[in-house]
Amino acid sequence: MDGPGNRVAVGSGTGDIAVRHLGTDRFTSHLSGHTGRILMLGFMGDEDRLVSAAADGTVRVWSLVEQRQITKVRVDASLHCAAFEPATGEVLVGSAAGVVALGIMDT
Repeated sequence: MDGPGNRVAVGSGTGDIAVRHLGTDRFTSHLSGHTGRILMLGFMGDEDRLVSAAADGTVRVWSLVEQRQITKVRVDASLHCAAFEPATGEVLVGSAAGVVALGIMDT
């Protein structure tokens, strides 16, 4: 859910992402690119960007205005979990290789 509580992002088992505006009950964004189950979604600082991590081993940043991927980082093919810390802009990912922190807020 975004900061003001107006939108929620949901990810699918196939890697697709949808953003729904709760006030209008309409989907405002549909994002495709991941090829594995979505593990984590988080709205970034300006709320017009979304960060995602998936079982395909990638972390991506999306422009919700342009509805496109703006950054992709390959972490590990066996990504298991992820978390986003909005205050620092770090994405923490856990994989078979261990835990990695990525600072991607300034993208």
